[in-house]
Amino acid sequence: MRTVSEKCNPTARWLLNFVEEKEEVKLQKLIEIGYNFSDSVDLNSETVKDKMSEVMDTLQIDELECESIEKLTRGQGKNVLWEDERKLRVTASNFGEVILLKQ
Repeated sequence: MRTVSEKCNPTARWLLNFVEEKEEVKLQKLIEIGYNFSDSVDLNSETVKDKMSEVMDTLQIDELECESIEKLTRGQGKNVLWEDERKLRVTASNFGEVILLKQ
């Protein structure tokens, strides 16, 4: 297999000085809730409280993770990771829907 420099036009190899290598960033796996929350679920039950506490704990990220998510989700609608990261967060797009939910 030929290397990149072998594939390049010899007079254009200087452009390789500007190629940035992407850093390997691993993000935490998004939590999956095994059931739907609806009127039939007792939101005051210990099971639900424990699960929601677990969900909230996984949403807390440090500054480095925040920067990594920001870099990896550029391109928004064209980026699957961007969609996944938004699913569990209250955003400007879904705030109205959230605020109208029953208490």
